[in-house]
Amino acid sequence: MSGGVKSKLVCVALAFGCVFGFVVWSLAITQRLMIYSAPTNVDTDLHYPGMVRIIQTEFAMIYMPPRADTNKDTVVYLHGTRDQLAWSPKQLIIALHEEFGIGACAIEYPGYGVLSHLTTSSATIIESVRLAIRRLNVDYNIHMDHMIFIGRSLGCAVALNAINRCLPDVANVRLVLISPFVDLEQMLLKLSPKMYVAMSVIFKALPFLKMESYDNCAVSRCICRKFHSLRSIVIHGIDDELVPFRHGQIIANILGADLYVIPEGVTHEDVFSGNAFKLTLNAVRSMIN
Repeated sequence: MSGGVKSKLVCVALAFGCVFGFVVWSLAITQRLMIYSAPTNVDTDLHYPGMVRIIQTEFAMIYMPPRADTNKDTVVYLHGTRDQLAWSPKQLIIALHEEFGIGACAIEYPGYGVLSHLTTSSATIIESVRLAIRRLNVDYNIHMDHMIFIGRSLGCAVALNAINRCLPDVANVRLVLISPFVDLEQMLLKLSPKMYVAMSVIFKALPFLKMESYDNCAVSRCICRKFHSLRSIVIHGIDDELVPFRHGQIIANILGADLYVIPEGVTHEDVFSGNAFKLTLNAVRSMIN
């Protein structure tokens, strides 16, 4: 083979490598943007009387200890994709403390809010939840059986995966899911049918390019098999324009959960306002031992 032919083959190989690398990079960016739509404006207002703020380089959480006259039941809240600690987590923690006097904490995701300098992935998020559970257990003497997990939207997937990976199978699990989705493929189909078709073809040919799955149906089935004591509630809006109501019905059926229906006229982003927010408080009330 002549030197000229070798040079052309090398150029073709390099060109192919560059194109393939660009495709991989583009898919990675597209998937992250679709899954993790973190707010662009960072809100650092985490102050409230009695609220503990733990802000470190790679970990952040806020925690409101229970009142002395209550039990040690403590809510662990995992927020949605367009949220951060200073927004719905702070609102929920304050409301739970004032309404029931129970403890409550919320965990920030890497890449969000005060941790916006970090990279977001399912692995880094679950590790943050693991650290929070350990802190509650070691620093505040909150046993896992006293924890009530609440997830909202993306946080539902986080809660399900955290319970499956971080809790021992002897734990008594209490779980509230607000607007859960079935899996990311169904969400992509809802948001962009054309992109769903294109990415389905790519992932079928090159499955290793798929970064995240968040298959909530599969994880829910695992949890049902793993834990003998599981109490769960699913809250979902009939008019949820982002995550269809049937997603919540499917997850509730798998978990054997009670289904709280948010009435008509409430959007995906409005579930923490008015009567819809009261449903969440009522769900927590029914979970308190």
